[in-house]
Order: sequence, then structure tokens, then C-alpha cells
Amino acid sequence: TRATQWLMPNGGNGPQYLVNRFSEAIANGESRFVLFAGAEAMATARKIVKTTGEQPPWQEAASGDPSFLVEDVELSTPHEQQHGLWLAPGFYAMSENARRHQLGHSVEEHQLGLGELFARFTEVAAKSPHAWYPVQRSAEEIATATNSNRYVAWPYTKYMNAMNQINQSAALLLTSVDQARKLGITDDKFIYLHGCSDTKEKSILGRQNYYSSEAMRVMAEQVFANNSASEDLGIDDIEHIDFYSCFPSAVAMARDTFGLSVDDPRQLTITGGLPFHGGAGNNYVMNSIAAMVEKVRADKGSYGLVTANGGYFSKHAAGIYS
Repeated sequence: TRATQWLMPNGGNGPQYLVNRFSEAIANGESRFVLFAGAEAMATARKIVKTTGEQPPWQEAASGDPSFLVEDVELSTPHEQQHGLWLAPGFYAMSENARRHQLGHSVEEHQLGLGELFARFTEVAAKSPHAWYPVQRSAEEIATATNSNRYVAWPYTKYMNAMNQINQSAALLLTSVDQARKLGITDDKFIYLHGCSDTKEKSILGRQNYYSSEAMRVMAEQVFANNSASEDLGIDDIEHIDFYSCFPSAVAMARDTFGLSVDDPRQLTITGGLPFHGGAGNNYVMNSIAAMVEKVRADKGSYGLVTANGGYFSKHAAGIYS
């Protein structure tokens, strides 16, 4: 049987959306095997452009003409774009300032909190063989603007931004228990998707506020409501977490939405996150899902939560693995 090929539109939610959608297809008997593959080679591409002045000649003849699996959502309207709401750092910085105002924090207090949040991410990245920036940094180092850590969009310094100048790739193979056993794969290697959800948000100007996301709230609610592991499964039962981390506001909003306290001892990333593991582009979550599979496979009986976000809190996806 000839395999069908698809492409996904831009958005960091894509890999988790694919797992959610095709897990359902396999459960319904519509597919037997589904291969997801993605790669970002922006570091090499940038180097080629800087040294030659030309785009890298990477076009390849495809075996078919893949179409887009889903239509993309409108990330920002022409009116919003006229006012600068089309670059991610600016939008998420605006969201961060809305959060600071809502929380009643001073600028200094909030800035240090951002540094403390991502300092813990650097602890994970420093121990990861796959991290592009495996350097542990202090909260003050991350929060303070310097010549090597400039402001990109206030209050975000460079160390608070997703870093897309990386070369990284990941792939996942999805199938049913029956097919896996036919291939001789033993049960101890099985990892299941127990719960999942996908949501999309209103346009930027149509939202109630910029310090929370209704679509994220629904996603957080539904990923547990739809789970197949236990009707009592909740966030307290999740041992391993990877919140999408393009900017601090994305992590903090997910933490608050899922009901975690600021001092929750669990790490909120298993990779180091987009600023330190690297991987803005569209494929970071393929890496985090692959890492989560390894994590829960090694920690038998544990549950892992992966979240994904595309656009400007525009598209959300989540999955629970064990």
C-alpha cells in the first residue's frame, strides 16, 4: 500500500496535534503505521547565507506531492499586523506585561521571577546531550540585560527567547499494540497516549485579556477529562512535564492554568526548553515527545505531560504519556 504524505502548517502545536489525530485514526482502524518526522537546520542555513550570500540549495524532488493535512488558522489579522502584532517576541512580551500588572508585581520583582523560572530550565539543559545551549545560568544572569544578553522585546532578554538557530531533528513511529507485537516489540517498550486535546484561540483583538488563555484552559481540562488511564487522573499524578516554553509567559500561563504553584518542585521541562534545548521553528515538540517517551519508559508507571503552542497562544495541543 502506498503511503500518504502530508505537511503541517506553521505552528509549534503541530507535532502533538499529529500524535493526537493519528492515535485516533489507529484506534479506529483507519491507519496501521504513521511516521512523523521533522527537522530544523536553521544554524547551517544561516551560516550558508552569511558566507555565500545565497540560500542553501536544499530543494529535493519529492516522491509525491504532499498536501497540507489541515488548514491553518489566521494568526493575526491585517489590522493587528498594522500595529505590530505579528512578531512573536512582541506579542509574548505584551502578554508578560499584562501578567505582571494582573499579579501586582513591581518591575524588579517580576523580572527576577522570570530569571528564576528559566534558571531551572538551564539546569535541565546543562545535563542534556541534545541541548544546543547546555549551560547552567543563574536567575540574575538571565534576568539582567547586558551586551551579551540584550533586550529583545522588553522585559525579555535574549536568554528568555526561543532560539531557532539550531540543527535538530526528531521522528516518531505510531502504531497499535497488535501491530507492534507482530513486529516482535515487547510490551515493556510500549508507551501509550492516555489523554489528549487540541484547541484554538480567538483572534488577538478578540480575546478577553492577555494574561490568560481560554483555549489553554479548555485544553488543560480536556486532556484529563478524555484520558484512558483513570477517571481520577489529575495534574498531581503527573511526574514529568514539558510545557511549551517559547517565552516565560507561555510557561507561567501553562503552570497557572494546570494549577501548579510557583514553588512546585517538579521541573517544567525535560529537555531544557526552547531557549536552551533550542528549537523554535515548528518541530520542537517532536523532540519533547521523543524525550518524554524515553523518560516514562525508564520510569515505569509514571505519567508525562507534554503541551504545545502555535502562533500567539493561537493553537494548543496536549498529550499524557505512560
